[in-house]
Amino acid sequence: MATAHSRALARLMVSPRSPAALVDDRALGMIVYFSFLRYNLLMPGMETWAGFDNYYYFATQPSFWIALKNTLYLVLGLLSFT
Repeated sequence: MATAHSRALARLMVSPRSPAALVDDRALGMIVYFSFLRYNLLMPGMETWAGFDNYYYFATQPSFWIALKNTLYLVLGLLSFT
């Protein structure tokens, strides 16, 4: 016969989400939020809303596309061995 403790643990293990996943979701949300801000590390508290300007800046930099290509080569190369 299962004890109340083991039944509670079993329910926790089969639950679709855990408390740790909720913390991860909040951290991911903060990352997305901060990616839309113009933030100066030398003057914190002076951030302004940048919108998609940060993403446009990265998309127009040639070094970004080179780094992305190198990352894809590395990932695809490593996945081909597994």
